[in-house]
Amino acid sequence: MKYSILLLIAFAGSAFAELEPPAIVTDGLNAYWRNGGKAAWSVWVKGSSLEYELPTDAFAGIEKAYGRMIGFETIRVTPVCPSMQRVYMLVKYERGPAYFSFDCYKTERDWIIPIMCYNTKPAAVLPERLLLGEGK
Repeated sequence: MKYSILLLIAFAGSAFAELEPPAIVTDGLNAYWRNGGKAAWSVWVKGSSLEYELPTDAFAGIEKAYGRMIGFETIRVTPVCPSMQRVYMLVKYERGPAYFSFDCYKTERDWIIPIMCYNTKPAAVLPERLLLGEGK
């Protein structure tokens, strides 16, 4: 019995480490890569309270300093509860990365993003434990 509990804990931990972000996150990043920041923003805010706060160009400052977006990587998907996940992403630009976090909320129909943060300074977006390499 003791060994099966340990095995279950080990399995659960590895399953959380391998979670994929909800499609709304990666769909927005792919839209950004293909069509720019405005296209990404419209994907990410669809159906959320942010939908009515569309910025003219949310990522212009980052792009001015870092160049165009060239890709992205998942840092971590953290399940908070069945209806909420926090997703940390690294967005790659020509001259450096930016860090994004998305609070993804599961509605009756689909995932939405009611809160999103981004910054070129990792400590402004990522929890300290991720910056220290803990919990991998």
